[in-house]
Amino acid sequence: AERNLNQRSRIESMTPAALEKARLRAAEALELTKARIPPEILAALPPVPDISKVQSPAFCGHNIQLDSAAAMGSPFGIGRVLVVPNDIDAQFQISIPLGGLAEDLRPYLPLFTKLLKASSGLLIPCTVADVIRQTTSLPIVKPAGMPFAYLSSDQVDAALGKVHLSYDVCIGKYADRNSTGAWPHEVLTLYGSVKSSELLQGFTLVMLKLLFGDFGEDSILKAAVEHEKRLSRHRGTGASLLIDTFPWLRIPGPLDARTIASSRVSADSYSKHSTCEPVGRAVNLYFQLAFLSSVKKSLSMALNGDGLAATEASHVCTAITQIRTCLANCTDHSGLVHISLPQIADDSVARKIVDSIVDAWISCSHAWCDSMQLMAMPNSPYPSTVEYRVVNGTTTPPRKRRRTGTDGAPVLKSPFFALTSRPGSSNYVKLDSPLGIHMALANLQTSYLGVQIPISTPLSQTVDLTVPFETRLKSLPERDRFALQLLAHVLNRTGGLIKNAIRGRGYAYGVGVHTFYEEGYLAVYISHAVDPLKALAAFWEIIDMLQSEDKWNENVDEFQLNAARSIYLLRVYSDIVESLAPEDASAIFSGFTGLEQRLLWVRKHVEAITPADLRRAFNQYYVPFIKKSSTSALYIVATPLSVEEPGVDFVARLNDNPHGIKFKTMEMSALDPVVHI
Repeated sequence: AERNLNQRSRIESMTPAALEKARLRAAEALELTKARIPPEILAALPPVPDISKVQSPAFCGHNIQLDSAAAMGSPFGIGRVLVVPNDIDAQFQISIPLGGLAEDLRPYLPLFTKLLKASSGLLIPCTVADVIRQTTSLPIVKPAGMPFAYLSSDQVDAALGKVHLSYDVCIGKYADRNSTGAWPHEVLTLYGSVKSSELLQGFTLVMLKLLFGDFGEDSILKAAVEHEKRLSRHRGTGASLLIDTFPWLRIPGPLDARTIASSRVSADSYSKHSTCEPVGRAVNLYFQLAFLSSVKKSLSMALNGDGLAATEASHVCTAITQIRTCLANCTDHSGLVHISLPQIADDSVARKIVDSIVDAWISCSHAWCDSMQLMAMPNSPYPSTVEYRVVNGTTTPPRKRRRTGTDGAPVLKSPFFALTSRPGSSNYVKLDSPLGIHMALANLQTSYLGVQIPISTPLSQTVDLTVPFETRLKSLPERDRFALQLLAHVLNRTGGLIKNAIRGRGYAYGVGVHTFYEEGYLAVYISHAVDPLKALAAFWEIIDMLQSEDKWNENVDEFQLNAARSIYLLRVYSDIVESLAPEDASAIFSGFTGLEQRLLWVRKHVEAITPADLRRAFNQYYVPFIKKSSTSALYIVATPLSVEEPGVDFVARLNDNPHGIKFKTMEMSALDPVVHI
């Protein structure tokens, strides 16, 4: 907004001759962005990297089946040991599907992960004190006549420091731990890096925090405060706002995109009505902030002696305990154990390493379950309810029955795993035509734009594991998926059509085209837009232009496809080298025996893509950005508040587009829930 005001004052101070001269310079610069590079210049450039010369990362893996009597007390069905010669430290990762977790406990999962990473003491049952003393350097002293031994946070931190352990925990894929679209949504991932000689001790220390960390009211309050601060900082950035609001509006509920599209009134009118919904519909940034605020308020009031808040604080602590109970009791062999070693290991060595890890889990999880008999068994907390902020209305949530049951755990096939319920576009509401939503926010400095369209291609095809891998690969069943991935590289590379039309003309700083196949949508995000109207018009212009066969052949050719193939494969290999164990877990959950098969699968598909495949992907997925389809596009435009440009005028200019895309204004109060623990 400040930049626009400075530009306007500079223009007003210019003479007519200077204005005409500036207009001519701008017109010449605009024509340069449309100019095509001559073939002789392209021929003089260094050759595009040959895809056959892109080398696969060097590693080898050992598959170890754990569904035997020796591992009956663990959640793990497969152990994987990866030998990575270029690494220095050993790494471990466990992935536990959360299909058996009660729905009313899911909002507490992000808070639970923050508790695991925070500094805390340990409350260890004396029954396993001797085993833990032999495995770790923890100075455990069993108190006479007491069932538990306590270790302070300083003692635990000192033990972690001795083995130079760094660890993290997240919901979903570790590589996506900081993004909103986590894969898969129903997996708890615990990751650590430690010296090879201290592998078992490092894993045991993290597991002890998972099961026996002292997560009382004080610890939970500190974690909630820190997490709320972090999310508040993210809320001030438009990129997080866009990416996080899309799933909220796409998932069916009282206030979703379909409801807004069918309404004859503006979307801000929904903030004047009392609309309640289950807490698990969409746990996004705005819900988590309200949720953490409610947790923080309940715990702080209870710690200050408020008896009325003690019940709510008890519900929070009980929820954390219930999550641990679910993890300790998980014995359905749906989890994975991954170990990465820098030195060569054979099958027998790999088996010993995995067995020691699994034995440590079994002994500690049994101790946790036994210790629950010494305490009062917690009941499921009263189900949380989200109520949208109400103007001149009541904020009392409706009473619902207590939830004590759990959902069925996902069925995984052995010897390979494949989650039965993968996220996809099947859960999204359908729009009859493209819909745009405008939000004016006081805390934004620049504008942010985004558009998403569900991918209608079946994303969660059931993998027939009885068919050999080589037979499945011959048919190239995911040709459309990789064609869409390569097309995004062609259009959004440096100098590509979309990036050149928006960033090259100075309309916005950041432009990204993303294909989120696991989540089931294609997205274009435009950040720090100086002129959001022109940025959006430039995007529409490129999509409209490429519908012409001649313009397509002129701008998308074999040369660009070859470059996209090499760059895409090189990036896949580079990302995998940085996180082999997480990528290997992703491959196993997707139905492969390991990362080796997945890399071969990716390479064969990428090599087989043709320009005709790109053209088909464009017509199927990009054209619906500006035309009606069975799964139409959803636009979100977030701009700063401006006195000079009232929201009504801006929306009217947005609606004045040649594609008939209708935009409505939404007040953020409609997305700002009030949470009751």
